[in-house]
Amino acid sequence: MATNTPTQTLITDTFSQLVDDVNTISLDLGATGNLTTNQDSDVVGAINELHDSIGTGGLTSRAGASITFTTAITTLQDSVGVGGLNTLAATIVPAINELHDSLGDATLTTSAGAVKEAVNELDAELGTITAGAMGTTASTVSGAIAELDSDRDRLVTFVEPTQALTTTATTLADAVNELDAEIGSATLTTTASTLVGAINEHDTEIGSASLATSATTLRGAINELHTEVGDAIGSGNNTTTGNIGQSLNLLDSAVGNLSTFNTDGSIADRTTLVTAINSVATDLFQLDSDNSLIDSRVGSLSNLDSDFVGSERNSVINALNALRADIALIYDENGTQLN
Repeated sequence: MATNTPTQTLITDTFSQLVDDVNTISLDLGATGNLTTNQDSDVVGAINELHDSIGTGGLTSRAGASITFTTAITTLQDSVGVGGLNTLAATIVPAINELHDSLGDATLTTSAGAVKEAVNELDAELGTITAGAMGTTASTVSGAIAELDSDRDRLVTFVEPTQALTTTATTLADAVNELDAEIGSATLTTTASTLVGAINEHDTEIGSASLATSATTLRGAINELHTEVGDAIGSGNNTTTGNIGQSLNLLDSAVGNLSTFNTDGSIADRTTLVTAINSVATDLFQLDSDNSLIDSRVGSLSNLDSDFVGSERNSVINALNALRADIALIYDENGTQLN
């Protein structure tokens, strides 16, 4: 059971009291065998192990101020957004991979090098496509393309040089089919039903806030944080699998709060747990090894009178008991012992 008051050893304490005090301090510190870290032979090694798992890289905000893990994760959550993913995948990296598979990895043959600008370029070339303004007999896009397919040779023949197709295909129908193969035919799982709208929707959910990590991409930033945090979080290390916040709370509860250290001056340095333990250790070593201090208070056994012999010379207590035995007992007239 832990003590409610600090354990103090006074100059006037007996040797037995000193032993009790040392045992009490040992019980308060706890047995290193109860540590759940891989290093369980000493407290300093266990704390160093936790430090190595967390990493030495300090977290900073965009303003350059130091922040905690909880604040950093909250900042990332604000940047990523809290809206649910509309992809089949439930996490960001698989969702982005899913979008990549839907878009395809073929090189764009448009002047623009990005999907959004390429679609805008095609939109400008093709014009606004609506059912009532196609100019074809068919009222649907697929029907209108099929209708124009029969005239593809004529379209290619009369197309202006500045409006030449930049696809491998030389006819409008084949060019559209080529673009369809590159974009992919997977159904969009976003609320938006167009490619540009879907990309804008994901951009809104991810957010445009600057990353505070060295990596400049979302995937790279997540991998960077994973490397710093490490993969040692789990129930075997007194932490909670997959939850940094709960893990930090468990570690804080296990280590304790620095503000609860004794304030009576018995611990010289209370800035960290390690320095506090080192301070207590220094005091213990002094009690164990500073014979001059003990001799100045109790006296050296070698200074006992030569009349004390045998076990009477082994300790001050034995000498006092022998001295007591040599004193004659005095009684009053009623037989009551007076000494």
